[in-house]
Amino acid sequence: MKALPFLFIVISFLLLTSLKINKKESFYEERFVDLSELKNTYIKKTDDLILSLENLKKTEDFNSLKSGLSAIRLKYKRIEGFIGYFSIDEAKFYINSAPLPRLEKNVPEINVIAPHGLQVLEELIYDKSPKKNINDEINVITKHLNSINEYHKKINLEPRHVFEISRQSLIRTFTLGVSGFDSPCSSNGIKESMEVLKSIQDVTNSYVTTFKNSNNSKQITETLDKAILFLESNLDFNSFNRYQYLKKYILPLYKMIFEFQREIGVETINEVSNFETAFNYNSESFFSKEFLNPIYFSNFEKSEFNQKSIELGKLLFFDPLLSNNNKRACASCHNPNMAFTDGHKKSIATNFDVNSKRNAPTVIDAIFSDRFFYDLRSEKIEKQLDHVIKGKDDFHTSYEVIFEKLKKSTEYTDYFINAYPDHIEDPINYFTFSTSLGAYVSSLVSFNSPFDKSLLKESSDLESNEINGFNIFMGKGMCATCHFPPTFSGLVPPYYNENESEVIGVPYTIKAKEIDKDFGRASNGIPGEMSEIYKNSFKTVGLRNVAYTAPYMHNGVYNTLDEVMDFYNNGGGIGHGLDIPNQTLPFDSLNLNEDEIKDVIAFMQTLSDTIGLTSKPNKLPNISDSTINYRIVGGEY
Repeated sequence: MKALPFLFIVISFLLLTSLKINKKESFYEERFVDLSELKNTYIKKTDDLILSLENLKKTEDFNSLKSGLSAIRLKYKRIEGFIGYFSIDEAKFYINSAPLPRLEKNVPEINVIAPHGLQVLEELIYDKSPKKNINDEINVITKHLNSINEYHKKINLEPRHVFEISRQSLIRTFTLGVSGFDSPCSSNGIKESMEVLKSIQDVTNSYVTTFKNSNNSKQITETLDKAILFLESNLDFNSFNRYQYLKKYILPLYKMIFEFQREIGVETINEVSNFETAFNYNSESFFSKEFLNPIYFSNFEKSEFNQKSIELGKLLFFDPLLSNNNKRACASCHNPNMAFTDGHKKSIATNFDVNSKRNAPTVIDAIFSDRFFYDLRSEKIEKQLDHVIKGKDDFHTSYEVIFEKLKKSTEYTDYFINAYPDHIEDPINYFTFSTSLGAYVSSLVSFNSPFDKSLLKESSDLESNEINGFNIFMGKGMCATCHFPPTFSGLVPPYYNENESEVIGVPYTIKAKEIDKDFGRASNGIPGEMSEIYKNSFKTVGLRNVAYTAPYMHNGVYNTLDEVMDFYNNGGGIGHGLDIPNQTLPFDSLNLNEDEIKDVIAFMQTLSDTIGLTSKPNKLPNISDSTINYRIVGGEY
């Protein structure tokens, strides 16, 4: 009998809990938001944009063409989030493509595709190109806008799309908009960013008004209003304070919109899809360590990225057993004491008597790339190992030889079995080996630099010269048009699933009037990429920890950041008198003075963060072969 009151309490608790859960789940459904009108508004605005472009074809005067295009771009920014979300490739390649030719992907032949879109149109107008060429480009844009609009009429706009579009727009407007990437000729990025924020007001308005008593909705409204006012008061491209814009408005809005989405019970993409994406939507900031997803950039599964696989990968990374002479380890060229570089212009080859072809880049944050090596010849981190293991200047060996040596160690065998219990019958194999090394490299992530810490709401700002350097880097200096935040590499926002390469015209030696003879991407062995447009094109590497990774460039030609800044400030190879017809870097001077250059370098130094990443194993596993059992941790190079 004594059990009955207790049973009654348990049943009552379960009923109450069930009611609370149901209430939470129905919080959104009880106040349904009709999104059909929002979709129709986007379609009408796209029609209006098409009409404005058609009217631009009737304009002859170049000043009128410029002002007309500026108005068109502002209209586009009000719908860019919608178009960029639902029609990614159309937007990227035909509506607002960078004015550079590209190659068709996944085909064996070389097929060069001309760029199209508003950036190309801007370049044609500012260069005073023939009116026929301008009108032809308008025709291409309007054709694809019409196609997009027909497709958008059929889509089902879901609640989560509203929030995903808004957050994606925040990333895009900061990384590509106010940097000048989107409008390189007119430098109109500040006004355009204002329109992007107004588009976020448009898209979130239904939810903000429906849930007007929500603290998050009130904060979103207030912050958007303040951000727009901030932009209206700071329209000059060169003096615009991008650091303040990022810290006070962009990042808080990015977090608030996500918190609002969760508060009202709108599902996220992570809840409806098992596909790995390049970034973690649930991250509250796109400058946090959790934002980019290392699993996306590798072949291993999430369950295989664990402490045991990382620790095994670390042992392998520092073990010279992997090389043909048992003297070279991965750490030989990627020394943790030098932020995982080696300090040489070009790394020393396996035989010690010559140098390899290129400079050794850091492996910190290297995982965040869809292509590896300076010439982008390898996809996925595990595939990169093939080139290193078989390369005559690297390990110059084979997987079979390495596995034979590893199997002579009971310690290594135990490590592999513990990390991969499903492979107990054959623990040392290509999968377990490459996954372990990939997991260790994937763990080397540095998003805890002084710059990152300063972006936190409760943290102090950077020093004034560092802030000025960041603002120049993101604006006047045009650095961020190739080195995109948050990696400050060629990993392109807002999807972060593609790396860019650039032809910047690096000279053979610091004083040479001749470009380096390394053809880069044009010689990467991929048939469909061995094109003239990629001749001397190299991967845009990340600038995190750049203060520690001298010498610089693929050939190590520059010893200091001052030399690097001088090269860029004066227009790259062409600006220094070299003949480079396919240079993608603007070759006119940036006109940065000495103090501005010092400030940019001061900012880049705030990206330093190697804490907790540079430890070495105390010892390597024993091998039952006396000839290789006394090898040195990290190798002899």
